[in-house]
Amino acid sequence: MSTDKLLTIIRSHSLQGQYTQMAEFIFSDISFKNSLIVDELIRNLDIQENTVAILYLLCRQQTNQQKDNQNGGGVTSSSSSLLTSTTSSSNNNTANPTKSSSSSLLSSSSSSSRQSISQIIEFINDCNEHQIKHAPNDFASLCHSLTEYLMDNDQPLKGLDPLSKAIQKVQQSSTQLTSIHTDLLKLALIGKCLKPALTFLDIDITDISRENDCYDVKYFLSYYYYGGIIYSILQNYERAFLFFQTVLSVTGAAISQISIEAYKKYILISLLQNGRVLPLMAKQVNTYLNRSVKPFCGPYNMLITAYTNGSIETLNDIFDTYRNDYQDDQNIGLVKQVIGSLVKVKMQKLTKTFMTLSLKDMAQRVHLPNVEEAEKKILHMIENGEIFAQINQKDGMVEFHDNPEKYDSLQMYKMIEEQINKCMCLNEKLKLLDQDIAINPKYIQKMRNNDGDLV
Repeated sequence: MSTDKLLTIIRSHSLQGQYTQMAEFIFSDISFKNSLIVDELIRNLDIQENTVAILYLLCRQQTNQQKDNQNGGGVTSSSSSLLTSTTSSSNNNTANPTKSSSSSLLSSSSSSSRQSISQIIEFINDCNEHQIKHAPNDFASLCHSLTEYLMDNDQPLKGLDPLSKAIQKVQQSSTQLTSIHTDLLKLALIGKCLKPALTFLDIDITDISRENDCYDVKYFLSYYYYGGIIYSILQNYERAFLFFQTVLSVTGAAISQISIEAYKKYILISLLQNGRVLPLMAKQVNTYLNRSVKPFCGPYNMLITAYTNGSIETLNDIFDTYRNDYQDDQNIGLVKQVIGSLVKVKMQKLTKTFMTLSLKDMAQRVHLPNVEEAEKKILHMIENGEIFAQINQKDGMVEFHDNPEKYDSLQMYKMIEEQINKCMCLNEKLKLLDQDIAINPKYIQKMRNNDGDLV
């Protein structure tokens, strides 16, 4: 079939909004096996009027390249595994996603693939956002392929801007989660450029893009897992705790490796943030963790026991014994911070028992090596607002004070009002979600199967 004829058919489908028929035509007609014809078609189509058509052509082009690579003995590229670890120092954590072998539509070594990547990035930047919403699954697949290629070729920063635009174009609202979010977070972690990711992490998710019922739960888990790692790096432990908690709230019949890794980090972040490991709210989730996840986290379970008992010596012994395990998990920096945080917890308890205490006594009670180290810790905690105290340099005494905050300032009033408004908005969204679930055919069928009748 001639190029002109193909263009006429494609434009006709686009004009009438017949995207399903268009997809069937592009992926079934033998004419599209010729990559040169596909390239010519892409060049001759107006992207604003034929966004979905060009999307399907790009996907077909990738399929052609994959078959060419297989026929020519090419090697498929690898993609990021779901598990990302933190390479940690004693004071900070940096992240690097690991890689595992996986099928990809793009060969990382071919010149045609490099040309396709340029086409994909140009397409994401210029495509019509209203049309692209008609093919969210294919658009997401294109972004996944782009991410795999950039990771395999050590060019993560190149994908941050186009993927940010891709998310905004395909979203129905700014609070909607898409599978492309995970791609962006992976590249941000590898490229150690976290700011673009924070734009999408700092928004509370209230909806998930179904992507034509092709959304995989792994993208949900990965988004919150990678997000937890990013917040851990930035030492925003409150937010990191929430994200790892969200990962663990998803249970299933099969044990998820990402759940195991998330639980290890959840333990460490929970100890840092709360001074103890908080149980998850849902009873069935705790049952799932106890039965399926905790048995794989022995060295971390031992940390919980030692931390709860308040034994710094035991914590140090556990750390020395299982250092290699923590190193392999790349959580060693967080573990060191947990051990250090127990000293802070002990100091905070002293403020509730004594009004004044000498630096020497404080160093002995919290097992610090000397007075100088005790003074350094106290000053650091005072600066961070973790305790309220004053050190008398003449006699080496520490005087503890009550929290000066009276919670009656205008600033505090505004903060409370903002939180109330946020809770009210969230409550309305939950009501809408509850209504959607109540009329969902799958939910109704399951209720009938379980109870024999709807309540």
